[in-house]
Amino acid sequence: MAELMRHVPPEYDHRVTYLENFDRFFDWANGLIYPATDIVSIGERLGLTAKHHPLGFTALYLSERHGGSPSSSRTGLARVNIYPAGEVFRDDPHCHGFDFKSGVAAGGLINTMYNPDFSHALPDGEGYIGYETRVNCLGVNSVTQVTDAVVDIGKAHSVELSQGQTYEMRAQKDFHSVAAMEEGAVTIFCKTPASTGVARDSLLLRLPDQPTPPESY
Repeated sequence: MAELMRHVPPEYDHRVTYLENFDRFFDWANGLIYPATDIVSIGERLGLTAKHHPLGFTALYLSERHGGSPSSSRTGLARVNIYPAGEVFRDDPHCHGFDFKSGVAAGGLINTMYNPDFSHALPDGEGYIGYETRVNCLGVNSVTQVTDAVVDIGKAHSVELSQGQTYEMRAQKDFHSVAAMEEGAVTIFCKTPASTGVARDSLLLRLPDQPTPPESY
């Protein structure tokens, strides 16, 4: 029993910052022998909420127990992102409606950063279309087109992250896309609540020849 309890993820501490919580969850994940399989087994045993993310990976919520619905009204939120080996994931450049920190507990991840320029228009068909995305209280994303195909995403910069490495993103300022290495990846993710009273929760960018995202993205 003691061995089983040792593998249980820590409780999310709403008295401290999401960054402090991240360190605790990341230490826990890196202490597992086989994070990719151990975390899935632990999640099933504890009844943790798991959802398929629109970008293609599986999100397992660590800060909600007993199958509870994730809530952005909390101080923060912790989850595991599981990228199976050999899977193809969406690589749409996007920002987020919250600050977050993420780290690789197993496998490898490619984080690509962009610097969109909204100050001038590109010729028709050459830029990216912007879509506003918001998450409702049920966790469903809604998508609305908010720009024409005029956004220049600038020069992309990619960084390969291996086990133990981390990265951080700022709400509505940093744009990126992520892809798993061939062996897949398991990452720990801690964030602040979604921003409120702003124009959008996040902005998704897609090329004009790509299909419009579904309303529930």
